Amino acid sequence: MTIKDMSNIKEDRQLKRKKRIRKWILIGVAVVLVLAIAAVSIFLQLYKYHYNKGNEYYDSYKYSDAAAEYNKALSYPVPDGEECAIKVNLVLAKIAPVNFDNVPEADLSDTIDLLGDCIDLLCEDGCAHKNDENGHDSTAQELKDELEQILEKLKEQQEQSQGGSDSDEDQDNTGDETEEDTRSGEGEATTEQDPSEKQIEDIIRDGTKEHNRSREEDTGEYNYYGGKSW
Repeated sequence: MTIKDMSNIKEDRQLKRKKRIRKWILIGVAVVLVLAIAAVSIFLQLYKYHYNKGNEYYDSYKYSDAAAEYNKALSYPVPDGEECAIKVNLVLAKIAPVNFDNVPEADLSDTIDLLGDCIDLLCEDGCAHKNDENGHDSTAQELKDELEQILEKLKEQQEQSQGGSDSDEDQDNTGDETEEDTRSGEGEATTEQDPSEKQIEDIIRDGTKEHNRSREEDTGEYNYYGGKSW
């Protein structure tokens, strides 16, 4: 065997070795891609699981559990546009236990804070917009607008209640009114209701039902909650 033949054999072995290395590299890359796709698929399944679980809890009037499941759903990768539907249902779960027609004076501050947090949540990711009607999700925008109206009424109620307290102190000092008259005046101030409140609630309920029904028809995969009936 000549030196040239030996050199050719060596080169041939090196070439085969390089081919084997490239083969294993390609196999490794393919395995990594398959695992990555599987991980994303699992995340998406978990997102759908927690979202649908939240809807089940909501239907069973377990609003706290429903809100927890919606929060879990948002912690996973969510397809573009679907996060708004989850945020709407999360807000509905948060406010479901509240009777806005009769908020006790002692709960006014906490309820106002709750509504503020819900409005901020709806405005995340541009689902709704605070300063105009340009939110990219119509139901989130509508719900945000209606919650702002309720928020303003509660703030007015709080101001009236605080004004009534100041007036009570003045009346106690001057003796112009009896304690019974003062209590009667406070009751009227804190229980005054706007007849348009029911209309606001109907708009939110109907709009949310229509929004979620259209999404369900488009995807065919998710069980979107049909909205809160106040």
